[in-house]
Amino acid sequence: PALGVDKSIIQSLPLFVFRESDKIKLDCCAVCLCEFQEGDHGRTLPKCGHSFHTECIDMWLHCHSTCPLCRASLL
Repeated sequence: PALGVDKSIIQSLPLFVFRESDKIKLDCCAVCLCEFQEGDHGRTLPKCGHSFHTECIDMWLHCHSTCPLCRASLL
């Protein structure tokens, strides 16, 4: 069974606020498949640089210790 990441580690991951100017490099969240909208909050995973909505990646990381897009390990 997959093990999640400790809550303190999840909360230490970098946060960002999406701006329309970010749309060139960042289009949608790979967890929920929804486009990022102006003002959305997200997290960027440090090893691979992939970004997701904060609530989506936090929920994912409670059960998994890898990036949902490329499977890079967080630990």
